[in-house]
Amino acid sequence: MTRRSNTLALASARGGSVLQIRGLLALEGLLIGLPAALIGYAAAGLIVGPLNRGRGAASLSC
Repeated sequence: MTRRSNTLALASARGGSVLQIRGLLALEGLLIGLPAALIGYAAAGLIVGPLNRGRGAASLSC
């Protein structure tokens, strides 16, 4: 966390406005978070999909 604080302080000292720094942090969050969310969604579909198919057949016979 100290490394991050130093980097943000340096960006501010070099003339970066608060809005620019927040924008960069938001962009970084999107670049990291969006692919992670998509991978998680796909992985959940691969895991849950076969489970639902198995239950669907069992629930129709009841």
